[in-house]
Amino acid sequence: MKKYSYNSVFLLIVVFCLISCFSVIGFDSGILNNQVYESEIESYQNYISKSQEKELERYYSKNNIRPMSKEYELSEKKLESRASIVERLNEIDPSCQWNTTPTVEKDLASKYGTNPTNTYEDMDYIQDAKNGIEDWPSTKESIGCGAIAMIECLNYLAETLHYNSLNKFTSNNATNQYNKFILNRTNRSYNVLTETKSTGWGDAGTSIMPSSFVSGANAVLNKYNLHRDSNDYLINVTGDLVSNPKNKQGRIDEIKQYIDNGVVFVMWTGAEFGDFSTHYVNIIGYEDWQGVDANGNTVTKTFIKLNFNWNSTATVYMDSELLSRPTMGLIRFEFKYKNVNLDQSYMQIGESYNNDEINKMFLDENGIGTRISYQRAAYVKHYSDAESTKIDGRYIVLSPNKVGAGEAFLEGVVPILIKEIHLDMSWWRIKDRYTKSQGQLKLQIYDANEESWVTVFDFLRDSTTVSFELDTPTRFVFKIDQNTFGFRIYAKYDNPTSTRNNGRIVLHGINVFG
Repeated sequence: MKKYSYNSVFLLIVVFCLISCFSVIGFDSGILNNQVYESEIESYQNYISKSQEKELERYYSKNNIRPMSKEYELSEKKLESRASIVERLNEIDPSCQWNTTPTVEKDLASKYGTNPTNTYEDMDYIQDAKNGIEDWPSTKESIGCGAIAMIECLNYLAETLHYNSLNKFTSNNATNQYNKFILNRTNRSYNVLTETKSTGWGDAGTSIMPSSFVSGANAVLNKYNLHRDSNDYLINVTGDLVSNPKNKQGRIDEIKQYIDNGVVFVMWTGAEFGDFSTHYVNIIGYEDWQGVDANGNTVTKTFIKLNFNWNSTATVYMDSELLSRPTMGLIRFEFKYKNVNLDQSYMQIGESYNNDEINKMFLDENGIGTRISYQRAAYVKHYSDAESTKIDGRYIVLSPNKVGAGEAFLEGVVPILIKEIHLDMSWWRIKDRYTKSQGQLKLQIYDANEESWVTVFDFLRDSTTVSFELDTPTRFVFKIDQNTFGFRIYAKYDNPTSTRNNGRIVLHGINVFG
């Protein structure tokens, strides 16, 4: 049997201890016995080329990554509450007078108002997604923690950061808004499971490598028109595909920067992380705790707040001391452009059609304003029964075809240069459709130099089909090359004859990026 160098043995153990949330290759006290691990190394050596081995060996050597001792065993247990943090602090240094509350508390909710929902394997929509895959092997009883962490990120982007592009279902014969919510979560989960490559190792064969997490997440975003290639994206997933070379404080600083900036991200770990070993978790915040030591000096200790996922609904804390371990990394969801929320909850359009223009101004969390103007637009209920008692959806609708009207529009002026617009649109029903000989239906942008609206797209031209099905709107993606802050969806019916609100165009979802 070939003898391996210290670095080579450790390298292979580091690489392959990452592969599963189910199997662990351990090491003890920082001193390795080749004979103990030769059988494992022999079985894995076919999976890594000699050039890769040497390249990674140089990487670990250059960044001084070595096995850790058990000096911080106390930090390996997950903490369920702040009371557990106080208890831990007193165990670490009983002579220190620790505060009973954190001096600094930051999480994603500090910026966006809410944190990601703790996601776990037994959620019905995740099981529905798995069951919907015909060739899902019977041996894969689990879906793995990496997939769950990715699903949690996508749900947060769609439901809290208002990336409406991540939704597919609007009505789909759902009887209420909650059913649509679950359908979209199921659809996103299905795409995660089908687009992310598992290793095939471990008891369930569902573990994924960090590189597969990154490529899988970007593939899913591509399905929703948010990522096309490395240079053309609205959200891009990048991260540490091998261990992050930063020291403990560097990692703490990085986590704090992400949380302060509202970045959605995931941490993966290999062995030697105690309760957090060989796992993917979603970091959602951090807390700094202070005390005064026996010499009168102020000391500070950081704890990381995270969603543990997989088979637990708990939000827990992790001692940042664990960030000194070599086998871990961070994967982040980076935003290229700001997403402007233009859903109903933001625009607050009324439930009755207005013949006069209405103007509103809204401020985001940074106090930056967006102006919304609309005419002959309403937030309309749709009923699934003839008696109009069962509501199955509510939609923003333009209606130009009514005597005395003839024109309808929704206009937005945003505080950023518009780079891209995503629009999901359908007719209310086939009888509402009109043609270019009868009127206009266009996406336009505002030319400040000419002080006029310029047409980007004509929805009534012969080659365009806008869906007639309320359940399945057409998704349009527009790249905007001109410098503009304003856009509008403009509808005109030349000779309105209807005494009711007809010619109805439904705006299911609008995302403006800039």
